Amino acid sequence: LAVANLCLEEYADAAENAARAVELAPDYRDAHHNLGLALFETGDPSAALAAFDRAAELDSAYAPAYRHRSAVRHILGDSQGAYEDFLKARELDAAGG
Repeated sequence: LAVANLCLEEYADAAENAARAVELAPDYRDAHHNLGLALFETGDPSAALAAFDRAAELDSAYAPAYRHRSAVRHILGDSQGAYEDFLKARELDAAGG
């Protein structure tokens, strides 16, 4: 449901539904990733960063987690971290991750 909310730009609902998905399946990478997307869009980049961190922790070969974390780190002023995540996402994309 969170993905549908994201597609419809219903970001508050997406955050609520993604948070519920994380509660129900705390080890589900995509739930954390979707939560990060929704939290970013609702204006909470710090919480989004934590969600992307968890998605990357659950699956270190999941390029979208690094790509989106790079953008959040950039916005939060962490240029070095943003660059490192960008490189990691590019490496994973090239490897098919």
